[in-house]
Amino acid sequence: MSLRKLPSRSALLTAACTSIVFLLNAIICRPLFRTEWVVHMFSIEAAYIALTRYVLDNFPDLTWFPLWNNGELFQSTYQPGLPLICAAVAHVLHVDAARGYHITIALFYCLGPVGMFFLAYRISGRRDIGMLAALLFSLFSPSAFIPVITKDMGGFLHARRFQALAYFGEGPNVSGLNIVPFALLALDAVYRRLTAWRFTLAAILLGLTVIVSWPASLVMACGVLAYLMSRDWPEARARLVRLAVLAVAAYLLIAPLDLPSTIRDNQRNSQLIGGPYPYTRAHIFYFSGLALTLIASRVLLRRFHVPRLLEFGWYWFLIPGTVALTAFKFHIALWPQPERFHIGMELGIAMGAAAVMALALDRFGDYRISMLIVLAVLALVQTRTYTRYVRDVERPIDITSTYEWQASHWLDTHLHDQRVYLLGSIQFWINAWSDQPQVTGCCLPGLPNYMSWVVGYQVGSDDGAGSHGEEYAELWLRTWGAQAVVVNGPNTRDSYHGWVHPHKFDPYFPLVWQQGDDRIYRIPTLTTSLAHVIHANEVISRTPVNGVDVEPIRPYVRALTDPTRPAASFTWRNRHEAQISAANLPAKDLISIQETWSPGWHARAGGRPVEVRRDAMGFLLLAPHTGGDLLIDLSFDGGPEGRLFNLLSIATMLALLIWLVLSEFRRRAVRRNRGAPRPTPPAA
Repeated sequence: MSLRKLPSRSALLTAACTSIVFLLNAIICRPLFRTEWVVHMFSIEAAYIALTRYVLDNFPDLTWFPLWNNGELFQSTYQPGLPLICAAVAHVLHVDAARGYHITIALFYCLGPVGMFFLAYRISGRRDIGMLAALLFSLFSPSAFIPVITKDMGGFLHARRFQALAYFGEGPNVSGLNIVPFALLALDAVYRRLTAWRFTLAAILLGLTVIVSWPASLVMACGVLAYLMSRDWPEARARLVRLAVLAVAAYLLIAPLDLPSTIRDNQRNSQLIGGPYPYTRAHIFYFSGLALTLIASRVLLRRFHVPRLLEFGWYWFLIPGTVALTAFKFHIALWPQPERFHIGMELGIAMGAAAVMALALDRFGDYRISMLIVLAVLALVQTRTYTRYVRDVERPIDITSTYEWQASHWLDTHLHDQRVYLLGSIQFWINAWSDQPQVTGCCLPGLPNYMSWVVGYQVGSDDGAGSHGEEYAELWLRTWGAQAVVVNGPNTRDSYHGWVHPHKFDPYFPLVWQQGDDRIYRIPTLTTSLAHVIHANEVISRTPVNGVDVEPIRPYVRALTDPTRPAASFTWRNRHEAQISAANLPAKDLISIQETWSPGWHARAGGRPVEVRRDAMGFLLLAPHTGGDLLIDLSFDGGPEGRLFNLLSIATMLALLIWLVLSEFRRRAVRRNRGAPRPTPPAA
């Protein structure tokens, strides 16, 4: 190798800094790399492991997801980015879904501070400031200043980012936040100079953040606003069109995984999860005050000529920080689930604090060495503190000893592929091991059918049912096709206690499994099929107002329990196709399928189309308009919206690919022209 090709001293220093940051975080979270199952059975990470397993088992057939909420679009389950990445990692490393999930989130955990280093280095132009930002983000949790967070962590100096990731199972949120610095770094590259490679990479990273986590996407949006506010206005205005086109391209790349209808459902449901969090007239004043604070901050910071990184960090902290702090302190929700944004505000704090520390080091230059030694000692102490904390949090477990695994194993063995009703932690965990369909499941943000929420709540709570708790619960369970119900008593081993009256089914349903205070009841039904023959007057024609409004479903349930009705079988062929067989079907009768309706469902019988409708409950309803023996093929193709955005996504990919190819040809042509010998001028 010639000396000209050796890395420069600057490049070597940068590589050393990033290696130190990555290895530091790898040392801290090393148990996560080798963990399969941990003791925190209450953790929501079970749902993401379940989605990872589903991707591993079914890729690329990921249009429909029949396991939760009586079926839904795969992208409605949760943001699909992290399960897709985890499944890819598991496939490449030949490990199971749980190991693939933990390895992936550990890698993101280590990469996030590396992104912070590069972003701070890029904005400030100083490698030492980048290193300070990375170390602050790696070793300190400023949200510990919030008393409830300190109490929750068990100490002021503990690792909140890791606790959220591995203890509470916030894999998508924390992983998305670790992608955000890279997305902003790529956006900065496009801002400075537009090239095909920069634009494409930025579009991929911005889109990736969106399909990994909604909260992280909002923090990213705050970061983009902070970045633009920290630039000079004339310069920023000249690049707004470029950045707007970048935003559109980023969305179109991932649009098939995050359709506008999914965004609509997320926006609607997010105001109810843990809430309510409705937007009111007061929010006009809240956001106006926040906007005025941002404007005033810019005026003051520009007047005092503060460093650009400090200005950027302040703006980036201000929005998610205000959202989180007003929620904790004053119980005001500026937007849904505001408490979750306290981790997001730490990115801006790390940037601003690094800039302040650099100013202090520059101001007191005579004490620079002493100050650096003190910082190094603090970093070592915090590394030890974090390492111990992680070791205490990330404790492995024999998963077969848990109630969740034992009950799930029994259901998979004895009631395979039959829909069950579950509450508590088992509803998160069961699909980490099996394809047992659920009446409810997880998760609520993208839930397309609101009635799933109503049923999931009513059956366990008996809210407003009075002495009719068992009756109403049975009506709902039969309406939603449940073949069994898992009930947890006061002394349950389940992590949650969701049943208000856990013994209400004792006189009615046969007990088929019991372990301590956890029981499984079989629901006697005429058939385990999801397809049922009903008369036109038995169609659910009005959406119930709440869980005790059962009159609309009584005729439907009577039809399901009528032994004189012709039988209709329902068999899944794959994850987007099923077959229904009905014998001696009366010409005017309909076939109700206890699966969520979507515009993408189509049916054919004998080569001709069958009308597909939606009843008031949100179920599929087939109208064959003919009698006799029928064999109906049911298929899901994503619907008009899905097909449209698939085409737009493909068109965007092709446009970017063509741009990349053309730019590469142009670059090589320029290089050849530079290397060509210049003609010798003629002699005078």
